Amino acid sequence: MSGADRPGGGTAGGIGSIVARVRERWLADGATPEPGAGAVEMAAFEARYGVRLTADVRAFFGALNGTGELIDEEFVSWWPLERVRPIAEELATQAAPTPIAREYFCFADYGVWCNAYAFRLTGDPDQPAPVVSVSGMDHLIPAAPSFRDFLATYLVDPFAVLHHGPSA
Repeated sequence: MSGADRPGGGTAGGIGSIVARVRERWLADGATPEPGAGAVEMAAFEARYGVRLTADVRAFFGALNGTGELIDEEFVSWWPLERVRPIAEELATQAAPTPIAREYFCFADYGVWCNAYAFRLTGDPDQPAPVVSVSGMDHLIPAAPSFRDFLATYLVDPFAVLHHGPSA
């Protein structure tokens, strides 16, 4: 079992099976996944921002590079890797960037940017890439302890990660 497919983080299954289930969900929602990002595109992203993609983030974007112009049933637009950027860059016109806003990278938005979702990337590819909900430079709400947990929970109870608590 490769590092990208190792079970862990309290999720059911490895990242490969989770990504496959996300693909199935998007297709069922009518949101056609874009073809995965390649190694050259991922390396360019890492070089541009001075970070390392975690195995889970790499596996996700290698298989699913966003939903294009379409949204899923939860009104989430999942961005291609070329649009993923630090909160500090995404919200540059709103306020002066905070140090943490340089480490969290927006990868999706809800309801035409009512809020966004961002994972943490650093120079350590083994960190869990925790996910936060973003509604402003200083307004970050924890959504999941890792990107893998975010995706796994999205599959079974999207409300829990998209709106900060389990559904009724």
